[in-house]
Amino acid sequence: MSNKTNNFSINVLLTILFLATFIASGFIINSKIVFADTTSLTATASHIASTKTIIYGFNEPVQLISQSDGLAYPFTKDKFAIYKVDANDNYNLSSKANVDITSVSLSSNTLTITYSGSLTQSTNTNYIADAMGYNISDLNGNKIEKSKQVFTVAGNPQKVLGAETFHFTQFLKINSRGNDVIELQKFLNLNGYNCGLADGIYGPNTKNAVMKFQNANGLTSDGMVGIQTRGVLNK
Repeated sequence: MSNKTNNFSINVLLTILFLATFIASGFIINSKIVFADTTSLTATASHIASTKTIIYGFNEPVQLISQSDGLAYPFTKDKFAIYKVDANDNYNLSSKANVDITSVSLSSNTLTITYSGSLTQSTNTNYIADAMGYNISDLNGNKIEKSKQVFTVAGNPQKVLGAETFHFTQFLKINSRGNDVIELQKFLNLNGYNCGLADGIYGPNTKNAVMKFQNANGLTSDGMVGIQTRGVLNK
């Protein structure tokens, strides 16, 4: 009888230790998760005026965490709105833009938001598409800085720089890397050819976006940036 009691006590102790380990790691489902407010999570923000689309390309997987209960919720249009921000990237409910969110989708670390209505186009007017009461966080629960979600609706964005004035000189293809690739990715995102995060790595998403750009401009659709494609990019 004593052996059975000892075995039961050992099993209970092991179960407690197992649960404590999961709680410490933030893996208990339906429990509030609180982590340090520091993260390497970042995003490239792009606004495409012609299609009224905002694209956030994140450098790692993200989730939407409620500020009230700490739980993860799906990215849906009812949670998001667009707000005008001041020079310090601050905003509140009274600065909500007079537009309606029509769709929100998250795919391959890319958050795409579309809206109806009009945003003021000015080089001095910045906006943020945000879910008030929620944080966009990495999978450990660490939230992104709100300033990294700010975008400008003008033709010369302040938060995503250089794509429209950059002069392309290099031959680019799959596995190319570097600043030219970053500027290419920015250009593609800003002009409606979504390639995801501008990470400087010429991968399949960038190739597919280049092919769409080439098709739209009557170029050979080979997914590589050669002399003819550079000529159109540099116009």
